[in-house]
Amino acid sequence: AMKYYNNQMYLTAAGLFEDLYPLSLGTPRADTILYTFAQCYYKNKDYNMAAFHFRDYVRRYPNTERTEDAFYYCISSIYNTDHYEACQIAAKNFFNEYSYSPLMPEAVYYLVLNNYEYARKSVERKKIERYKACIEACERMERDYKDSKYYKETAKIAQEAQKQLQKLQAKS
Repeated sequence: AMKYYNNQMYLTAAGLFEDLYPLSLGTPRADTILYTFAQCYYKNKDYNMAAFHFRDYVRRYPNTERTEDAFYYCISSIYNTDHYEACQIAAKNFFNEYSYSPLMPEAVYYLVLNNYEYARKSVERKKIERYKACIEACERMERDYKDSKYYKETAKIAQEAQKQLQKLQAKS
């Protein structure tokens, strides 16, 4: 399975990991197998399956060295599935659980992207509150992670969200 994974044959590796994981439960390798299994789906852009398995990893192995990364990948996977509210919940849980993580700037960035897309695709009556949530996430980036590589992109999204919010408020 690892040979296929290392050769970027993720679907083949995932099939083997799926067979191996139940057999590995209770062994020291179980967490590695589940984490790599989830990575197979993530790298193959099957974000629904990746989110499911990363969430399962966090639930089953809450105190390993990979738990923080699994939580982060779960958030990233959920943004890519357009499950906007689930992404918001996962991001807030990540912020509470791993507030000092080096992955925080990227997690905030994913929340900004998520909130912007959620607002953009919302029905008219929900757009104002959702653009405000996007702007709040942008403000968090500006306040806490201004030096991150995600700041400039977040600032652009903040400007666009502000522009859309002003248009909506002018209508009402």
